[in-house]
Amino acid sequence: MEGGGNKMIARTSLWIIMLAAGNLAAISGLFAPRSREAAPRSLAKCGALASTGKKYVLEQDVSSSGTCFSIQADGITLDLHGHTVTYGTERVASPSFGVLGVECWDPDFGKNPCGGSFNNFTVFGGTITQAEQAAPFSHGIRLGQGPGSGLVVHNVTFHLHADSSIPVYTTFLGTRSMIYDNVFDNSVTTIKNRHQQQGQSIKLADGKPAGPALIYGNRITGGAQGGIFSVTSESKIHDNVVSQKATYTNDFAIYAWSDGGEVFNNTITPILGRGISIAGGVAGAKVYGNNVKSIEQKDNQEYGGCQMGGAFGIQFDDLPQKTTAFQNTVVAVADQCDAQALRVTDSREGSDNSSHDNTYTARRLGNSTAMATGFGSGGATGFLSERDVFVGDTSVVAFDWDGGKNLIFRECRFEKGSNSTANFVTLSFKNGRNDPVSNIRVVDTVFSGGAGKASTDMRPIGVNGDWPGPDEYFIDWTLKLHLENGGMPVTGADIAVQDSLGQLVYQGRSNQEGQIAAVVTEFRMYNTTAAVINERHTPHRIQVTREHCQPVQYEIAVDHTMSRTIELNCKVQ
Repeated sequence: MEGGGNKMIARTSLWIIMLAAGNLAAISGLFAPRSREAAPRSLAKCGALASTGKKYVLEQDVSSSGTCFSIQADGITLDLHGHTVTYGTERVASPSFGVLGVECWDPDFGKNPCGGSFNNFTVFGGTITQAEQAAPFSHGIRLGQGPGSGLVVHNVTFHLHADSSIPVYTTFLGTRSMIYDNVFDNSVTTIKNRHQQQGQSIKLADGKPAGPALIYGNRITGGAQGGIFSVTSESKIHDNVVSQKATYTNDFAIYAWSDGGEVFNNTITPILGRGISIAGGVAGAKVYGNNVKSIEQKDNQEYGGCQMGGAFGIQFDDLPQKTTAFQNTVVAVADQCDAQALRVTDSREGSDNSSHDNTYTARRLGNSTAMATGFGSGGATGFLSERDVFVGDTSVVAFDWDGGKNLIFRECRFEKGSNSTANFVTLSFKNGRNDPVSNIRVVDTVFSGGAGKASTDMRPIGVNGDWPGPDEYFIDWTLKLHLENGGMPVTGADIAVQDSLGQLVYQGRSNQEGQIAAVVTEFRMYNTTAAVINERHTPHRIQVTREHCQPVQYEIAVDHTMSRTIELNCKVQ
C-alpha cells in the first residue's frame, strides 16, 4: 500500500507539471494503451509475401514448381518453423528460387514473381531444398537489383545441386546483411563461368561502398568453386567452418575482398580447394586467427589436371592495399598438386601489404613429387613478412617463372619440413630471364631443422634462353652497439660502419642510452652467366669518434644478430 501510494503521488505530480506547461499531448500519451505486435500470419503454401512488417509462420512443408516465396514488402519475417521449402519441381529452362526479392525490370528472372521492396527481410528456422529438376542459376535465396538492405538469414539448412546455383546470393541491393548459424549442404559440381564467381555458398556481391555485413557460425560442405564471397565493405566473416569441394580455378574457402573487412577465427578444411584469398583490389582487409588446411587434385575443369600453382593456404593477389594476415595457422598439402602455404603474386612495392606472427607449413604426402614450399612468389614486387614461421618439404621460399623483388623477411624462422625431399633447398629459384629475383632481404631470421642461409638451387644465368634468370638475396643481421665510458653510456658519439667491400653501410650517433642499431649484410648470394657467387660483406669495421674521447676502431664478423659493448676512454668534463 505504501509503495502504491508513492507511485500515485509521483504520477499525480507529473500530471500537474504537464498541465502547467499546457502539454496535453504528453498527458494523453502517458495513459495511452501500449501498441501490440500484430499477430503472425500462418502459411500453408508458397506465394507472395506483401504485408509490410508482417511475420509469417510456415505451418507445413511446402513445394513449388517454380519459385516458392516472393518478398514484396519491407520488414517481413518468414519463420520456417522447422519445415522444408522445396522449389523448382518442374523441369523448365529458366531459373526458380526458394525465396526471391527482385525488381520487375530485371530481365534475368523471366516469369518469376517480382515487384515491391524487400528491405529488412528475415528468414529462419527450417530447410530450403532445391528439387532435382531445378534449372541452372536456381538460387536458394536471391535478393538483388532493388531496395533490399538488411537481409537476415539464420538457422536454415540449404540443399542445392543445380549448375551455378548459390544458396544465399545478393547483388546491388544494399547493406547490413547478417548470415549466421546456417548449414550449407552444397552439392553443386558445375558452373558456367568461374571468372564470375558462380560457385560459392554465400555470395554478397553488393558492390562498394556498401556495408557492413556479418557472416558467422555457418557450416559449409561442398561447392564447385568456393565457400564465402563478400565485396560488401567492412564485412566481418568469422567462426565459420568451410569444407568446399571445388574443381574450378581460384577455389577459395573465403574471399577477403571487402574493403576494411575482417576474416577471423574460421576453420577451413577443404575437401578440395584453397584457403583464403586477399584480392580484388581490396584495401585495409585483415585476416587473422584462422586455421587453414588446403589441398588440390588433378581434376581442375579448366586445366584438365592441377590448377596453376596448386593448393594455396593464403594468397595476396590483384593489387591489394594495406592488407595484413596475422596469427593464422596454415597448412598446404602437396599430393597430386603443388602446395604453397603463403602465395604472394600481385603485391606491389609501396602497397603496405604484410604478414606477421603466422605459421605457414607446406607438407608432402608420402613420396609425392609435387612442390611443397612455405612461401611462394609469383611476381610479387613488394611485401613484408615479420615473425612468421615458414616450413617446407621441398623449399622454404620459392620463386616461380615470374620472379619477385623487394621482399623482406624479418625475424622469421625458416625450417626444413619433416618429410623433406632429397633435393630440398631453403631458397629456390625457377624464374625466367625476363623476370629477375632481386632485393630479397632475409633479416634476423633463424634457420632450423636443416634449413640453411646458403642453401639454394640458384644456377648461372641462362645464356641461350630465358631460364635461369638473374637472382639475388641478402642475409642481413642487426648489429647493436652499446658505447660506455667507465660503465656510463656515451651519448652523441659518431659511429661509422664499413663492410668488407669498403662500403659505408651505417653512419649515425649514439642515443641517450649510448646505443645504435644497424642492419648489416653478412653475404649477398647472386648469379652471373658464369657462376653463382656468395659475396661476403663481413667482417665489418666500426669507427667511433667523439669529442674528448679517444677514437676507437673495432672489427667484427657479423653472422647472426649481435650485441656488443665498446668501451671508450673519455676525459671527464
